[in-house]
This record gives sequence, structure tokens and C-alpha cells, in this order.
Amino acid sequence: MVSDYVITEHHTRRVNPTPVADPVAVAFWPTDTHSVRRIVRDGAAYNEGFVFDDNAWGPFGVSYRALTPRRTEAANLLTPTCPSSTHVAYGAIRLEQTFFSLGQAAGTAAVLAIAQRVAVQDVDYAALRERLMRDGQVVSLGLVPAKENADVGQVGNPRPIGNRPPRRPATGKRPVANRPQDAILPTQAG
Repeated sequence: MVSDYVITEHHTRRVNPTPVADPVAVAFWPTDTHSVRRIVRDGAAYNEGFVFDDNAWGPFGVSYRALTPRRTEAANLLTPTCPSSTHVAYGAIRLEQTFFSLGQAAGTAAVLAIAQRVAVQDVDYAALRERLMRDGQVVSLGLVPAKENADVGQVGNPRPIGNRPPRRPATGKRPVANRPQDAILPTQAG
């Protein structure tokens, strides 16, 4: 999708990145673009199109406007997994943790659009940002949710979330229950 706002490689730069006025999530990965094709040149095979910029990248805010189509194309569509971006910028966005955050932002924006009876392009960004942050979403590195929201497992809250596997015994070996091949089956019991 190409909307009125396109995320580019310039947003992903550590030094002098393109600023984002309406971030709804943070992408925290380098421009990781896999090879586009293999070519043979002078009798040797080469991968073409590989980009993994591990030195010049920085975390960046993903614009709400990149999740909405042009108004002339649709007024009721939000897309967290195919935002308006260049091929290289998408390499920094396409990770599950970013998709989780963008999905939360898209769902929250959809609720606001329905409640306000407006097109998704007209959702009040300040209200969207406030709701996302109240729910514990990190929308930019300068806007980390307040400590009272830390119970949702955000930055600065070390409490475990979900079910964790049992700790390994002091010997460093895995517990028997985690290794099906070591489990004692009823027919083997003595």
C-alpha cells in the first residue's frame, strides 16, 4: 500500500533521521532486507539486493499515517502488516514485535474511528496516542508509558509475563519433563 505518507530508509537512520510527527509504535531493528535475486557474473554467483545496516540504523517511530490508505482509496481500512513504506524501510518494520505494536495501534484507531464516526484518516492523533500510552504502548522512545502502567510488562518492569519454563537444576541439566525422550512411560515403569 502506498499512502500519503511513506516510511523510507531515511527514517531508520541513527544520525539525523527523518522525524515522525504521529508515531504509534517503535521499530527497533536494522534495515534487514534479504537478497532479491542471485545473478551470475564472470562465472560466479552473487546475491543481489542484500541490505543489513548494522551500524547506521536507529529505532524509529512508525507513523499512523503509514497505516492508512489514501482517502480516495478507502476510509475504513487500517493495515498493521503492510504499512506504506519503501522496500528497505520495510526490512526494519517487518518483525513480529513491531507488528504486535502496529496491530494494537490499528485496533485502537479502529475503535476511535467508529466511536467518533470518522474516517480512519481523521482519527484524532492526540486521543490515539493518549489511549495507546494508557494501555502501555511505547509510541516513541521519548514517550515511555508512566510507571503506574508498568504492570503490563513494559520497559522497567522485570516481572515475568505468561508461563515460563521451569528453571534448570543447579547441575545445569534440563528438567526431565522438558525432554520427552527422557520421560518415563507407564510401560517402562518398574
